[in-house]
Amino acid sequence: MAAVTRAASASVGILTSTSIVASAATTFGRVPPPIQPTLIVSPRDGSFSERELSVLDDVEVGARVSIQRVGDRDADQLRYLAEIGIIPGRRVEVLARAPFGGPISLRVGKSVRSIGPALAKQILVAAV
Repeated sequence: MAAVTRAASASVGILTSTSIVASAATTFGRVPPPIQPTLIVSPRDGSFSERELSVLDDVEVGARVSIQRVGDRDADQLRYLAEIGIIPGRRVEVLARAPFGGPISLRVGKSVRSIGPALAKQILVAAV
């Protein structure tokens, strides 16, 4: 059976198979999974539910999604995302995507915000 690790934040626990990730990284040189089966742990009652998460960069124009998790390795990036309202639990709509790796326009509340695809790849979302 594959080894399983848990990465937890204050509100969400995520399980991933380390052997699958290591195998894909060896085979392909990088692992950009567009959909990640994820176990969500409720902070209130400890119950579990399974959801499929996508990387925001892979979401189609016109789709509405809920932010589930953001990359947390860069404090400046976390502050920037919080400043523009992209935080776990927030619902956003993908309005437009510029060609040739250009920015992605999002409706965040009543505002329209743009982020680059590199940043969007670090944001996990779920369909609403």
